[in-house]
Amino acid sequence: IFLPLRTQEILLTCQRVVFAIYLALSSLTIFCLLTKTPAELAKTRNYLVMIQISITVTSFYVDILFEPIPLFPAYAGYCVGILCQLGASAQKLLSILWILYIFTGCSIAFCCIHRHQTLIPNNNAAKF
Repeated sequence: IFLPLRTQEILLTCQRVVFAIYLALSSLTIFCLLTKTPAELAKTRNYLVMIQISITVTSFYVDILFEPIPLFPAYAGYCVGILCQLGASAQKLLSILWILYIFTGCSIAFCCIHRHQTLIPNNNAAKF
């Protein structure tokens, strides 16, 4: 499978532009969460900030540090990011990526559990 260098550069440029837009919107979101959230939602705000930060860190890792290039239709790819240029193996980079994905998923699950626990009555059997 051959991916021309020009196509690779277009893909990476689009990826970086999307990340720049996302970073601006994410910064605005975190600012609004920290400054505009009512005091009675402070615990929920902390979970939402944790989700937003974990997604931002994951996006930075994928779009800047890792920069994977998929080779479709084969289940293959290679990376051209900063960490790849420094000599990190793709296996280690993918392992770190999975850890970031798991952390993001756990952050979302914790937020959902917290919201569930705040909505159900105190005398309910599901309340812990």
